[in-house]
Formats: sequence, C-alpha cells, structure tokens
Amino acid sequence: MNSHRISITLAFVVIAALFCAIIAKQFTSGDTQFSSDILAVVPQSDVITSPAITQAKAIIQQRSSGQLVFSSGNKHALLAFKQRLEKNAALTYIPPPDIKLDEVVAFYSRYPGSLMSSSYPSQLSEPSELLNYTLAELTKPDSTLSASSLSSDPTLALASFLNGVSHTGSMGQQDGLFKVQLSRSQQQIFAADDAHKTFYLARFMLTENGADFSQNIALTQQITGLISQFEAEYNSRIYFSGFAFHGSENAQQAEYEISTFGIISLVAVVLLVLVFFRNLIVIGLMLVTISNACIWGMAALVLVFDNIELIGLVFSVTLIGVAIDYLFHVLCAEKNTITTSLVLGFVTTAAGYALYSFSPMALLQQVAVFMIFGLLGALVFSLFCQYALDLKLKKPRIAWANVLMLLNREKAKLLAVLVVLFSLGFLVKPIVHQDDVAVLSNTSETLKHNEMFNLTLLGQSNKHHFLLTADSMQSALEKQETVVKWLEKNANQVEVNSLANYLPSLNAQQTTYTLLQNKVVAGHYTEVSNSLGINVGVEQYSPLTVSEFKQSPLKQLLPLHLVFEDVHNAVLWFNVDTLTSDTLNELLNEHGDFLHLLDKRQEISDALGHYRSTVMGLMALSAVVAMLVMALRFDLVTALLSGLIIGLVTLCALLLSSWIQGAVNLFNYLATILILALAIDYLIFYRSKGLCQSNLQAISLSLCSSCLVFGILILSKTPAVFSFGLTLVIGLVSLYLLAPCIVKERK
Repeated sequence: MNSHRISITLAFVVIAALFCAIIAKQFTSGDTQFSSDILAVVPQSDVITSPAITQAKAIIQQRSSGQLVFSSGNKHALLAFKQRLEKNAALTYIPPPDIKLDEVVAFYSRYPGSLMSSSYPSQLSEPSELLNYTLAELTKPDSTLSASSLSSDPTLALASFLNGVSHTGSMGQQDGLFKVQLSRSQQQIFAADDAHKTFYLARFMLTENGADFSQNIALTQQITGLISQFEAEYNSRIYFSGFAFHGSENAQQAEYEISTFGIISLVAVVLLVLVFFRNLIVIGLMLVTISNACIWGMAALVLVFDNIELIGLVFSVTLIGVAIDYLFHVLCAEKNTITTSLVLGFVTTAAGYALYSFSPMALLQQVAVFMIFGLLGALVFSLFCQYALDLKLKKPRIAWANVLMLLNREKAKLLAVLVVLFSLGFLVKPIVHQDDVAVLSNTSETLKHNEMFNLTLLGQSNKHHFLLTADSMQSALEKQETVVKWLEKNANQVEVNSLANYLPSLNAQQTTYTLLQNKVVAGHYTEVSNSLGINVGVEQYSPLTVSEFKQSPLKQLLPLHLVFEDVHNAVLWFNVDTLTSDTLNELLNEHGDFLHLLDKRQEISDALGHYRSTVMGLMALSAVVAMLVMALRFDLVTALLSGLIIGLVTLCALLLSSWIQGAVNLFNYLATILILALAIDYLIFYRSKGLCQSNLQAISLSLCSSCLVFGILILSKTPAVFSFGLTLVIGLVSLYLLAPCIVKERK
C-alpha cells in the first residue's frame, strides 16, 4: 500500500516537472509570448468581409500602433531629444516630407487645362465675372501661386488648383522637425498648460525588434526617463504619445496587479486555512493544490495559444480561490464519501467552461482553457489526498448553521419574496449597459492629455477617417471625387484631405479640359485677354497620370493615401472634419457600398457589446446544461430549483453592480461565469450532503477564500478587473445565502 502511494506521488512529481519543462520551453523558444495589447482581447468586427479592407485596416493599425510622437514648444529641447533617440536601434526617425513650393508649381504647370479647383467653375458663368476674378487673384497680397502659374495657364484654373493643394493637410517644417502654428482657439485651449504659440513635432516608428513585449516596456521606461531629463535641462515640456506608451502602462499595471493580488490573496487564504484547521500540513497541501492547478492551467495555455493576454491572467488568478475548494471538501468530509460529488461538480463546471472555449473572443478562450485544466489538476490532487492521507483534523463548528437551516425551511417564502423584490428593482431601475472600450485599460490622465494635444498638432483631432474601395486606382479616385462633391453639397465648410486633391481622376481632368476649352471658344476669356494683353487659351490636352504623380515632388504623400493596391483592388484613405451624426449616417447610407468609416474605438465598443450578448447567451446555455445534469443525477424539481437559484443570484449580482457602478459591462458578465461554476459546486454538494457540519465547513471555507481572492480585485485600477471583482463578491455572498434552499427537506 505504501509503495503504491509512493508511486502515485512520484507520478505527480514527474507530471508537474514535465509541465514546468513545457512552460519553460515555450517561453524560452519564443513559441509563446505575453501580450500587452488590450485590444487583442476583443475580436475584430466581422461586419466587413472584404479581404482588401481587412488588409488595409491591418496596414493602418500597424502604422498607428508602431508610431511614437513627441512635441514641444522649445525647438532646441526637441532637437536634442530627437538626436538622442536616433541613436536607439529600436526606433526609426520619420522626417517631415521635404516639399518645396516652387517644385510643386513647376510640376503641376506641365498640365495646364487639366487641373482646376471645384470652386473655379462658378467663375465661368459670365465674362465680366471672369475678368473680376482674374484681376482680384493677381492683385491680392498672397498672389504668388497665381503669378507663378499665369504663363502656363492664363485661365488661372491651375492657380485655383494649386491654392487648394497648398492648404490641404499642410504642415510646415524647420530643421528636420514638423512645425505647427496654433490657431487662436487652440491657444486658448492649451494656454493653461503651455504658453507657446508655435510647436515642433518629431515622429518615430518602432522597429521590428522594438515591438517585442518585454522590450517595449523597457524602451518606454527609457524614453520617459529621457523626457524627464530633457524637460529639467531645458525647462520645457515634451509631450509624448503613442500606442506603445498605452500598452506599456497597462502591461506594468497588469503585472503589478497579478503579482500583488496573487500574493495578498495567497497569504490571506493561507492565514484563513491556518486559523480554521490549525495544521501546517494542510497549508502545505493547499500550496501544492494551488501550484498544481496553476501548472496544469498554464501548461494548457502555452500549448494551445501563441500569445497569452496579461489581462486574461489577471482574471485567471481567481483560480486560486476555486482550486482549493475540492481540497476543502476532502479535508472536511469523512474519508471516501464525496468522490462522486467532486467528480460530478468538476464535470458540470468543465462542461460550462467548455462552451466558452468556442467563443471567438481570445479572453474567453484563454480563461476557459486555464480554468478547465487548472481545476482538473486541483481535482486530481484532491482525490489523491483523499486516497493517500488520513489526517485527524479538528475543525470549528459553523455557528450560523441554524440561520442557513432557517433559510432552507422558509425557502418557498424567501424565493418568492426575492423574485418580487428583484423584479420590482429591475423595473424601477433596470440594468444599464456600458460597452465603452475604456473599460479595458487604465490610461493615465497625462497620457490622455498628451494624445489629444499631439493629435491636435497633427491636425487629426475632430476628424472622421474613411477607407474607400474600388477595382482600380482611377475608379477609386472617381469615387473619392463623388464623395467630395456630396460633402460640398450636404456638409457646411468641411475640409477634406484626400488624394483627389492632389491627383484628380482622368475623367475629372477630361471634364475640366472640355469645360475650359468650350469657354475659350465661346469667348468668355476675351475681356481677360484684352485687359492683360496676353492670349488666354487652352493648350493641347495633357493629363496627369498616376505613374507621373509617383515621380512628382508630392510622391511622399502617395503611401499615406493609397493604403492597399493589387490587380483587382485599390483602397484609399481620406479624412474630413467631424460631421454631424445625421450627415455621417446619410453619407454612409448613400455610399456605403464602397465607403467604410474608420472608428476603431467604436468598432471595439460594438464588439464588446456583441460579446456581452454572447456571454449572456452562453451563460444561459451553461445554466441549462447544469440543470440537465441535476435532473439526471437527482430529479426534475431539483433541476428547476437550481435554475431559479442561479437566476436569482445572477440577477442580484448584475443589478447591484449596475446600481453601484452606474452601468455594467462585458466583464461584469464574465464574472457570472465563475459565479455559475461555484454555484454548481455549492448546489451539488448541498443536494448530496445536506446541511451537515462537514458540508457547511467546506462551503463556508470556499466562500471566505473566494471572497478574499475576488474581493481584492475591487482595488484594481483597471475598470474591467474592478467590475469583475465587484460582481463576483456580490454574487458569491448571495449564492452562499440562497444555495441551502436546494437541500431537500427530510420528513
């Protein structure tokens, strides 16, 4: 018998060592990595299925996620800071485009008669209006473009086009830095933080090596340290922004909470067990149970997933509170009397979690895999303890057992009253849902302010961004011009930054040439010719093509606007000033077959709402599975009563969470997954063992340990984790009070 126990013990040690080796191998070889991307826990929206759009979105996401932006009102401080960062191999400097106005004028002057702004045709109605327009353009203070292009195109149509080019998305530069002059309204907004009127920007991109998770944290810490150093040296602020800073902040917060919450929870549970059992051997068994559960869960994770989300591990740390429940039942019950209940509880819980493993949401998949295999590890070790150990433990009696018995005797009245109360509460103040992506992170106010400030300097704040798809480049340009015309007609004075502003379609150029030629033939430019003493006419048609634009002084703008192109697709990016919701909806309804709004925040918020609904459905399905198991194992009345108790506990947890937080989100619903898992255990053990002291001792220990683990999550600065912890604590307390109602009265 002893040799048999030794063999089983050695088997446990070998399996644990094997799993540890697998975990170490996966991380050291780079096959599995941690991820700090808080957006990766949410799947991409499946509304758009076009491969070209998917590819274009991926390109834009890569651009934005790898970009770091720094700005300051002190040029010398930013120049010195830029020079220091350029020495870092993890960063690549992005210089501002070196575009000279005279080169731009010379380039476009090769295409007279083909280029014209959209406002110019309004001047062609009457010859006298053309003369007044021409004289006004040539005599105004900033008539450089008109005078420069007069010899190439006396109609000044080209000059009108050049004026549009010079004012579209333009940013100055100086000494290799972007230079931005704040408007008067912008100065008023930011005056409290920085009195400078002129700001300079430097942009960097993370290299491939710099995008690594661990390197990102070290890199951002190094950069923020340098910023503090240069700010002190030059007595000027340097505003920094970029996705890497957000990811690093959230990663550091997640790592801190994982270690801090895990240690505090473990110490608290150890003290609880020590006070209850007063036996150091039990402490050792508990630590081995938790370790075994974590090793089994982590081994499953690294074998199934290439990237492990840190926020998922924050949730999975709750396994500590659940894993030792099986051990508590073994230690509190008489030897070999609860094996069936333990296995039944695990199978039912695992079946519920298995449903979540099929979810397209990475967070749900990872938590489900970790929990199933972690609980399996805890169950196996607990059964081994039941078989191999014979501890004589003195356990205190549960003093409030009579209260739980009273709740059981009056369960019909209690459940009826709760149904009425919760129904009234739901009607008076129903559950409010909030699916904002902000619940995923805890970005500092400094970083939020920097992000807004730098977006303002870059001209990207208060903008709508779009992707436009077509089967060719020319078709895309024509569609973009259609959208621009629609905006000019339906939106008041919005600025559009599009490729069509620099490269009109061949169809638009042909229309321009024909219009100007007809007006020349009709004599509309006769008065202009007589007044200026030059021959105003249109030369032979010479359109600007895409291949010629690629060789132009503005060729650096093409990769920004042309996001993706292959043989069958062309995807253009452009932005416009913020539109009213009605105008935006009308625009998308009319041109939605080829126009796609880029709004990552809204996409993720919609996805959070969608998967909140998915969790609700899975939760209901899991409850049905649990009821079926209860019906097969016990009877139909037990199954229906189990469903009622689970429903009341879930409603109580969500309703009170909504009242306390103001609204609930996806992560409040994720907490109901764990509530369901514990509810199944509590209900099975109460139905099997009744309200005997050993059962009450194990379940009371389970409640206290779970509350110690989950309660600390309420201290988290991450809204998602706080929501998770709050709902769990409310749900567990209500479950502890209602679960005894499942006990069948004995006559």
